Amino acid sequence: IAAKAMKKGVEVLKPHLATGAAGALGKVVIGTVAGDLHDIGKNLVAMMIESAGFEVIDLGVDVPVEKFVAAAEGEGVKIVACSALLTTTMPALQATVATLNGLANRASFKVMVGGGTQILAMMILYPFLRGVLKLNNIRIFYVSIFMSIIGYVALLVLATIGVSNIVPLLVPGVLVMASAGVNNVIITVFLANTVDYGELKNNRRDESVIFSMQTFVVKLASGISAFVASIALSVLNFKQAGGSCIADSGIDFAAGVPASSKMALRMVMTLVPIFVLAAGLLLFRSRFTLTDSKIAEISEKLSEKKSARE
Repeated sequence: IAAKAMKKGVEVLKPHLATGAAGALGKVVIGTVAGDLHDIGKNLVAMMIESAGFEVIDLGVDVPVEKFVAAAEGEGVKIVACSALLTTTMPALQATVATLNGLANRASFKVMVGGGTQILAMMILYPFLRGVLKLNNIRIFYVSIFMSIIGYVALLVLATIGVSNIVPLLVPGVLVMASAGVNNVIITVFLANTVDYGELKNNRRDESVIFSMQTFVVKLASGISAFVASIALSVLNFKQAGGSCIADSGIDFAAGVPASSKMALRMVMTLVPIFVLAAGLLLFRSRFTLTDSKIAEISEKLSEKKSARE
């Protein structure tokens, strides 16, 4: 449901984010590799690229290598963007890039890959912060929160000064998504600690109940974000533009949108997440008690209780 709501919101926003004539900078081919059906991030990237002045050829999801190749060999293609979210589809991503690198016209286009930022953050960034830099989980949580805040601030600044090049926009995007990946790990660790704490206090672990909260909170956050987005669009009086985007590909849909409305939308998309992150950080600092030393103490007491029962 959240994914469908997001897609509808993107349809409303897309015409209003354009900054120049569509297709003026060339063509970009984008798609999710074979075996992967995720497309929300891909659609957002496609929207941003198109708003920067490129003509976007969206191949959809579960795209075989042959389809990427056929599109890449088309005239005027400047970038081929491949998305993959699942770890199981990383080999498909590798095979797609390898095949594209072997094309005769490879020098005429660039290959861009994405979608795995959260996965890489979970697999690489968290172990690096924990194992190499020797940060405890609370400090890692602080690092991830500040990464998100910096990313959103950078997005707002870049949008305010009118940056149309996609490359600078990738940096804050990676910061936000990487922090989300680290937070996924941290939340799982905190929930596991909560299970141990519950066993000490209540003599039961309740893993199913505690870990189900993670899914519930994620779904709740998705619903709230969609609700806030709908309110913002209503208040700012954004309406879906009529006509076909393909038929009107040469029209600047943003020309009739007041600059104040554009700026207000950018602020909603960045300042609201920053406020929520800051509020969550303050609440965490004031209420969270399961520090590493506390967890070590809980583990020791649980071991003593287990030994006493034996």
